[in-house]
Amino acid sequence: MDEITPKSAPRTESEAAWHFRDVTIDLDRQTLLRNGEEVRLRAKSFDVLAHLIRRAGKLVTKQEMLDAVWGEVAVTDDSLVQCLVEIRRALGETQDVIKTVRSRGYLLDAVVHPGAMAAVEAQSNVAATAAGASNRWRLGVTGALAVVLVLGWAAWDRISRGPEGTVATARPVSREETLNPDARRAFEEGASLMGPRSQVALQQARQAFERAVVLDPQFAPAHSALSNVLTMLFVFGVERPQQVLPEANRHARRAVELDPAHAFGWHALAHNQVQWEWDWAAAETSYRRAQALDPKNPYPRFLLA
Repeated sequence: MDEITPKSAPRTESEAAWHFRDVTIDLDRQTLLRNGEEVRLRAKSFDVLAHLIRRAGKLVTKQEMLDAVWGEVAVTDDSLVQCLVEIRRALGETQDVIKTVRSRGYLLDAVVHPGAMAAVEAQSNVAATAAGASNRWRLGVTGALAVVLVLGWAAWDRISRGPEGTVATARPVSREETLNPDARRAFEEGASLMGPRSQVALQQARQAFERAVVLDPQFAPAHSALSNVLTMLFVFGVERPQQVLPEANRHARRAVELDPAHAFGWHALAHNQVQWEWDWAAAETSYRRAQALDPKNPYPRFLLA
């Protein structure tokens, strides 16, 4: 498909809006409508989506996207990842149009038509008023959760590894350890796969943590790590929430049941209480428990904030 509209080209009023499937994007007003409801995006996230729309059907390299959206401002790859996570959450069931081409870039794989869909445009004023506030705070939480999970895993990875990078016992609590060497090896394998955080690596990490849980059902860190990776699979758009979040909840609760002094178990439970249960009070309590159990770790304090 040819490039829709060059960024520098002037647009007519009709060219300011584009639609695909149940989504309408107004580039001038910087609004996104899905099924007649306005879904708000942060400015940079909208710019990323707009560039993908202008390049619909063509591969956009990571560097091209960084240059187009951030220009000469130096940012890390995480900034782009966070924008893509927010965009996918905003698109809902239509998120599969955003393709990640591993080691190459990103692609909006859809036929994009000029103009707004009449049915969507007619409903937008009423629907946006009724649902706008709900969408804003939900997207605010889900868009930020990618950062929460990545930093959360970093916290556990830091306390669970020895000085040379080997997984070690963080505290002398019996359920932090396992006498099953195969369970320990499976856990170490899963931990090593969390570094790249690609879709394939996350799936492989899930399988490794699942083996560790089967080999030693009393091993609390395996349960909390499995809960964490299941939630990450949802956040990064690999699995639907119903497919992974209930299971993530069970493993997080099992981790803290096995070992109430296991800080990362409370950490994983808090993630799930935010994303699956929408229980803010319970999540605050869990974050505070993680913070109290590991006071030298700054991440629970950051996540609570």
